[in-house]
Amino acid sequence: MNKKVQIPDCVILAGGLGTRLSSIVPNCQKVVANINGRTFLDRLLNKLQKDGVQKIVLALGYRFEDVIKSINNKTIENLTIINSIEKIPLGTGGAIKNAIPFIETDEVVVVNGDSIIDYPLIKLLRFHHKNKAIISMLICHVEDVGRFGSVVTNKKNQIISFQEKKLGSSGPGYINSGIYIMSKTLISELPSYPHSLEKIILPHLCGKGFYGLKTNAKFIDIGTPEDFKRASKVLIE
Repeated sequence: MNKKVQIPDCVILAGGLGTRLSSIVPNCQKVVANINGRTFLDRLLNKLQKDGVQKIVLALGYRFEDVIKSINNKTIENLTIINSIEKIPLGTGGAIKNAIPFIETDEVVVVNGDSIIDYPLIKLLRFHHKNKAIISMLICHVEDVGRFGSVVTNKKNQIISFQEKKLGSSGPGYINSGIYIMSKTLISELPSYPHSLEKIILPHLCGKGFYGLKTNAKFIDIGTPEDFKRASKVLIE
């Protein structure tokens, strides 16, 4: 009989400026943009609740009032939602560090608020435990890595190269899906000053307990106008 695994507390990064999306979603925090009658954040919250997450910390910054208004009086069964509001822009890494007072579990699920992937979170957690990883990332296959940047692993699923998007890169490969499981200890060691998890922290963790779980699951992102329009055609429920 498989031992039941408890899903750790979750931090959703929902404080980005969303400048690339401002042309079609003006005057709004992008995570609460309306897609066919529901906000993107609402869809993400429900997906995580179905995955077994019981506590979510929303890492908020830019237009945090939009998010608070959106979830005000919202009740999702067996899910506690807490707001962590940054006073100045902290970047993704700083936002995670800022949320640590609200985290009660030894491990933490970290999720980008502007993307969603159809993959069971429990599988990533078991992969994380199997490899005794410090941090694990769900990486998904796409036909063109140009807009996302690429992730390369070795035969042991250790991440050996993590590159942010750059001009001229294209073609099929694996990308960061925006879902991580990391130790609370690692988060406590992150700098308190503004910094990017993807640009400053992750590249230096390659070969140091950093693992990637590959999947071909459907990945949806709303970071650009083109992707937002694509998401509107897919997210119809």
